[in-house]
Amino acid sequence: MDLKALGKGLGPLIGLMVISLSLAASCASAPEGGWVIQKPGYPLRDVSFVDARTGWAVGENGVIYHTSDGGATWDWQQSGTLKDLYGVWFIDRNRGWIVGEGGTILKTNDGGQVWQPVPGATAADLYSITFYGSLKGWAVGEGGTILHTSDGGRSWQRQEIATTEDLFDVSFATGNYGWVVGEGGTSHHTANGGTSWVLQGYPSWWSLRGVDFVDVHTGWVVGMGGAIAHTDDGGFTWTLQTTKTRAELWGVDFIDSQNGWAVGAGGTILHTTDGGKSWSQEPVLAEAVLYSVFSLDEGHAWAVGEYSTVLHYRLETGE
Repeated sequence: MDLKALGKGLGPLIGLMVISLSLAASCASAPEGGWVIQKPGYPLRDVSFVDARTGWAVGENGVIYHTSDGGATWDWQQSGTLKDLYGVWFIDRNRGWIVGEGGTILKTNDGGQVWQPVPGATAADLYSITFYGSLKGWAVGEGGTILHTSDGGRSWQRQEIATTEDLFDVSFATGNYGWVVGEGGTSHHTANGGTSWVLQGYPSWWSLRGVDFVDVHTGWVVGMGGAIAHTDDGGFTWTLQTTKTRAELWGVDFIDSQNGWAVGAGGTILHTTDGGKSWSQEPVLAEAVLYSVFSLDEGHAWAVGEYSTVLHYRLETGE
């Protein structure tokens, strides 16, 4: 069965179903708030916010959405491409970067009013991008591809790594300390900005889809079979954490050493407030794969995925 074709045909119907569910959930929500749907559109792969109001989401067929009201409304931005876009990262309201299919790299200096292509870095699909500061950035993708920029994304150079596995995510805690994860349990670490990458042991051969570090010691990875693992020594050793799901997990994001979210297949959303010692599962609002989650602070998070899904978490303070 062609799930993509099925999803396109059922998109409007699923959107209506999810909106109905979200309205019911919001009407019956507890004082602490919760997750609600925000906008149906194209299938989305990643999301980035710089404050509680300003964010971007990217996805299939070159789609870029922008919001200036926390996601209550989303405006389409012209990307100049029909290639699938997989990763987005902004450092402020003006400067951001996007990566995607066939080595696509886009950059903007005006909040996305104009997106400029950066040609020639690679022909490999790029799945994730991150920056540390305004100049140093990394993008990872197909066949062990790692690209690095030291000039704010104007030019990119390939970094060498001893793997040909697809790399799905990248996280840097400083300008030097970073991690990449991917197919077959691949996990590599650098302490010199990517000049060299060292293989690290992960206690499984299952594919890893997401990684997030909050400092040079403390991080999490997520992947197939509902796997979540935590390290407190920079990734040299990993401890599997217990969850109540076997769903494939695609994204993880922590705001500090205690508070974080993980998302994945079947609309799975997991939340922890104790560094992952315990994970609670949120009610399912959308039977869709959620590919990415971005948590701005304890009161705001967004998740995006297939079937046009955009979800927003808001912690109600009663003020």
